[in-house]
Amino acid sequence: MYGLIGLALTGCSSPNEDPAQLGPTPKMTEIRFDSAFFAMDSLHFESDLAKLVQQYPQFSEDYFNRILMLSPKKESKKIWAFYKAYRPLAIGLQLYMGAASSWYYSEQINTIYPTYISRHFAPEYIVVNSVQNILNDYDPLVLNGKQLIEQMIEIGKRQYILSQCLPNASDTLLLGYTNNQLKAIEESQGDIWSFLSSQNRLFSVDPSLTSAILIEAPYNDYFGEDIPGNVGKYIGYGIVKSWMKQQKGKSKNDLNLLLKTPAKTIFDQTNIDF
Repeated sequence: MYGLIGLALTGCSSPNEDPAQLGPTPKMTEIRFDSAFFAMDSLHFESDLAKLVQQYPQFSEDYFNRILMLSPKKESKKIWAFYKAYRPLAIGLQLYMGAASSWYYSEQINTIYPTYISRHFAPEYIVVNSVQNILNDYDPLVLNGKQLIEQMIEIGKRQYILSQCLPNASDTLLLGYTNNQLKAIEESQGDIWSFLSSQNRLFSVDPSLTSAILIEAPYNDYFGEDIPGNVGKYIGYGIVKSWMKQQKGKSKNDLNLLLKTPAKTIFDQTNIDF
């Protein structure tokens, strides 16, 4: 470190030399795990899968356990199903030009994507949305006919998994709220929970209620202009976080178990404190 600083200072005294050129050149080796994965022999899939894990032990653990949430040793058939059903992830870059892009404010586009939606059309959302799409391909989110509490927890499951896949991402980025919206929710979460948990609202399947709590909107019909429409995402995420904290042993980090556990079971087993 001191050597690099010394080189930089020396370079600063010579206006014709770029200090960056005086530093060491890092050696980087490209490893194409994806190529190795899809080059496996479908007729000898399990043996090739074992060889792949042995060849890339660290990345294999992250890829299979944290992204696919599958164990190569115990769930090779499910990995095989993913292998067969793989589809390339297409990213429409026209939706990531930056929230300030004038194109989003044209009359035609703003009608389709109002400002509270287009503010998400920024490069930093590419990875978040990609992980969400991959997760939904792996385990599609089905909410029709479910009670409000079930819908919130199902959404919360995926929100929790997203946070585990992207541990360094901010809560505002992961949840899609503005700083002011998140602050308002945190300050009002007790009142929000009291309202939802009264008069059997948690067990309602009334679309007018579930939409008002779960559909993205610039304000909330029940809680005012400072709270976003999809405040139920935050509530469901909070319940799932509490449930995961209560788990012990391997279950504490088992995201596949989380997906498989019925929402009502999570609700019944969680000590909820908003």
